[in-house]
Amino acid sequence: MEERYLETENNIEGTCIWLNNHAVYQSWLRNDRGLLWIKGKPGAGKSTLMRYALREAKRAAAGSSTVLNFFFHGRGTSLQKSPVGLFCALVHQVGMVNGRYIKVLVDDFRARSFGAQSWSWTALELEEHLGNPILPAILMDRPVRIFIDALDECGMFLRADFSRA
Repeated sequence: MEERYLETENNIEGTCIWLNNHAVYQSWLRNDRGLLWIKGKPGAGKSTLMRYALREAKRAAAGSSTVLNFFFHGRGTSLQKSPVGLFCALVHQVGMVNGRYIKVLVDDFRARSFGAQSWSWTALELEEHLGNPILPAILMDRPVRIFIDALDECGMFLRADFSRA
């Protein structure tokens, strides 16, 4: 699931640091909620900038906040380019931070898959679990920052239409 992140080049030393001082970025970091949309031409370095921002956010968080991420990969597997993959990755990362939030998900999976030959999560089910109870419970303890790269490479549209942002 991290293939696209790992394929993204690290920034060259001295580049990307401008982001730390950018007024819009600083405002986004200070807000409790909000979307920061980084736009640019293909190949302009948005994914490299995202990798840098993610690395800096994780370093700055140091236990004071939860930092989650997903890098869509348009040429990757179905999970790497779909909302199901996004939500699976986010739920997995939350579980790595604190496994108690996953117990509800595991119990629900067992209940839903009982007797089924084959069953898998839908994007809506994972989104609902992430939205309630997982993220609200985490937000009671600490802020959450979610970094998503290459949303335009998502195999299908997410519920929110960000194309007009």
